[in-house]
Order: sequence, then structure tokens, then C-alpha cells
Amino acid sequence: MKIIHNEMEYRKMYLDDFRQLSDIDWVTFNPQDIEEEMMEECPLSYPCVAFIISNENSNPLDTKCLYFIYPEQLVQCLVEMQVSTKS
Repeated sequence: MKIIHNEMEYRKMYLDDFRQLSDIDWVTFNPQDIEEEMMEECPLSYPCVAFIISNENSNPLDTKCLYFIYPEQLVQCLVEMQVSTKS
């Protein structure tokens, strides 16, 4: 789990963390393919919280995927948690 503030941080996380944990053999990809893959996976907006999760339903060659949570979702979770603790 990492907080990503901008595209540069996303790129660093993708190249340093996600590729290292992924099951894909990245050596077979050319730089343009990696760039395209990275941009397909990018968050919708920043800041966000990034998770690398196992996804058994995904491509069998790559069982890791990126998941992002955005500020609005975090606020909604906090509101719901606050309400449940008052009950």
C-alpha cells in the first residue's frame, strides 16, 4: 500500500514495485510496450492509495494487479466507520 501523489510517483511505484512482484517476464517487453501497459493501469486521479493485490481471476500469466482507492472513497469509509462506532 502506497500513497501516490502524482504521475511521477506512480511511474516509480510501477517500475520499482509492481514489476518486481508481477509474474510477467518483463524482459520480453520493449520499452513502448511497458509504457503502454503502465498507462493502461494508471489511476484515474491523484492523490490515491495504491495496492498491489493477487487476482486469481485475471490473466493466468499475471496474477498481480493494481487497485486504487481515491480520497472520496476513503472519506465515505471513514463516515461509515464513524456511524457504526456510535451505534
